[in-house]
Amino acid sequence: MITQIGNPKSIKTYFNEINTRKFLKELDNALRSVNLEAVTKLFKDYDIIQLESSQDFIGQLRSQFKSLEEEGVEIILLEKAKPRLSKCIGCSFGSTIKAFKYEYKKRHTYGKRITEYYDVVYESEFGVLLQIENNVLSDLGVCNAFLTKEECDELKRC
Repeated sequence: MITQIGNPKSIKTYFNEINTRKFLKELDNALRSVNLEAVTKLFKDYDIIQLESSQDFIGQLRSQFKSLEEEGVEIILLEKAKPRLSKCIGCSFGSTIKAFKYEYKKRHTYGKRITEYYDVVYESEFGVLLQIENNVLSDLGVCNAFLTKEECDELKRC
């Protein structure tokens, strides 16, 4: 991670209305694929990889995806599933976020033979906060506390 001395640049200095739309579309595709390398490449392509907010974003995603790898699970991509809107209930309380759903498969063994196992498919989500001011990306982050789909449906406000 690059440390800047003095007043660090804001992510919004790298964006305008046109490249914000393009970046958000590409980021959406990378996040749907649950592929950290694709996200990292995108940030490099837009020359924002060195920003503190970018490093935090990638670091939080890495932490979440790494924990799945360490558990030895296989991620199942939900190509048809679109991200849904939700509301942050943590550090950016009330802000609208995008929640990305993915499934992962974990193998459980119950005997000593190689064939004595069963796979269980679990579902999880991660949230992304994208702040847009005057159609320009001004900040981004990973949201760790947001409303479930059921809570949004109950409130009818997400």
